[in-house]
Amino acid sequence: MIRLGYSYLSLPEGFYSRNQPEAWSAPSLVELNTPLCRDMNLDPQALTDYFLRPELRAQMPCPFAQAYAGHQFGHFTRLGDGRALVIGEYSTPDGRIVDLQLKGSGRTAYSRGGDGRASLRAMLREYLMSETMHWLGISSSRSLAVVRTGGRIRRERWQDAAVLLRVMNSHIRVGTFEFAANMLTEADLRALVDYSIHRLYPEVAGDEHPVLSFFHRVMQRQVDLLAQWMRVGFIHGVMNTDNTSISGETFDYGPCAFLNAYNPATRYSSIDEHGRYAFGRQPQILHWNLIRWMESLLPLLHPDPKRALLIAQEAVDAYPERWRVAYSDMMAQKIGLPPGNSESEALIGELVRMMEGGGWDYTQTFHALTYGAMADGKVDDPALISPYTNRDPVFVARGSVEYNEKAKNSQVTDGHQLTDGHHLTECHQLTEGPWVNCSAEPYSLSEAHRAFSAWHPRWMAAVDRAPGGRARARLRMLASNPVFIPRNHRVEEALDEAEAGRLDAFHRLLEAVTEPYRYRVEFKDYGAPPSEAFERAYQTFCGT
Repeated sequence: MIRLGYSYLSLPEGFYSRNQPEAWSAPSLVELNTPLCRDMNLDPQALTDYFLRPELRAQMPCPFAQAYAGHQFGHFTRLGDGRALVIGEYSTPDGRIVDLQLKGSGRTAYSRGGDGRASLRAMLREYLMSETMHWLGISSSRSLAVVRTGGRIRRERWQDAAVLLRVMNSHIRVGTFEFAANMLTEADLRALVDYSIHRLYPEVAGDEHPVLSFFHRVMQRQVDLLAQWMRVGFIHGVMNTDNTSISGETFDYGPCAFLNAYNPATRYSSIDEHGRYAFGRQPQILHWNLIRWMESLLPLLHPDPKRALLIAQEAVDAYPERWRVAYSDMMAQKIGLPPGNSESEALIGELVRMMEGGGWDYTQTFHALTYGAMADGKVDDPALISPYTNRDPVFVARGSVEYNEKAKNSQVTDGHQLTDGHHLTECHQLTEGPWVNCSAEPYSLSEAHRAFSAWHPRWMAAVDRAPGGRARARLRMLASNPVFIPRNHRVEEALDEAEAGRLDAFHRLLEAVTEPYRYRVEFKDYGAPPSEAFERAYQTFCGT
């Protein structure tokens, strides 16, 4: 029996609904994360028994679904856990309290007509993606197990039903506060803030203005998280406010994907028709989401609404500079320069324009720079020998200009209206700079080669001037630039095989991404981008 707590149930009852998971006709274990069980001091057999023995599930005293709201594609909606239950809170050996949440567990009070279930394909996808993010060193929910329930569900077609057990520091999100501010009382909102600070940010409890300190801590965690997404080319696909966690973790891996040919307007989600959540829009959308959160906190900032609005505006106006610093420092390290290097922003700006204009593959470009241009020919570790015979990424990272054309012209048109008629404004600085919108004109291979040939010596000179020179730059680049990501076509191949009952491809891909920063020749095929035909047609789906 797993010992669990239920501190969340100390909140007013409007924040949750108690629920038991559906009965499963013929559960069978598909995937168990034994290393994570070991790290958490969870008995793998006890976890397996929980899924396979219904009498043990019935002993869990207080599973609950969380209530929340959210702005989905810019529109406010009342939501909640429509297919998930927190079965309890678990104390880890390192002293953390984490949620154990069952996803695909059946209908709840918040299902809104849905069946509350999940497909095996979607749950294996979340397992793969969340583990990938963990091994990339990016804060994320983790997956403990995937279990077939024995049932079938209809999505775009009939599929096997499954449940996933995930671990997260907290499932409280921006939308939880929006729900409290719009559906409950100010006292309830205050209770949520106090609980969140106590559980996740106790260090701010004694500050002069703990609510404001809380906001700034969460904003910084989200800024740092997004910088890491951009570092590896991750596109969340559905950055609604209900998918923005206050713990600073990546979660809900529905229509997510990884960037191939660099274009900031790239999107894959089938429901993101206008590119609201495209790769290069993510910084702007995070700012938008944080503004929505600050609006919900206004009653707690100051008794005078006008004073509260001024405090809020000053807080959200800190975002653009925080993002600029986080992005610039991250990208500087991708090209081997230290954070704060005065030459890095210009070099990065030119590089991403070349990448977009040439349709270069995002991961392979930085891989080539790391293993090619930075190689000194005296590497002792065979795993670090360059897989490329040419040091110029123009020749090893050529992408699809045709696909780049498909991805352009995304727009975000949402405003920033507060419920009381006032406005929090968004800084226009976010719409400038190569990290948001490059709009480079496509050019030929020879043009790309000339541009890179002019850029390369200036980059090398900047590296040589930086402390530690090329040796230190190489270490920065090895730590910042993954070799292997879950390429979209490889993910789909693995999931196709898994649905047919064959998990070898899934496990091999999982093995490739659990050491993402080390080149291994046995996985060399996993570093290649998909065909242009695949890329043109590829879409991801939310799974509900």
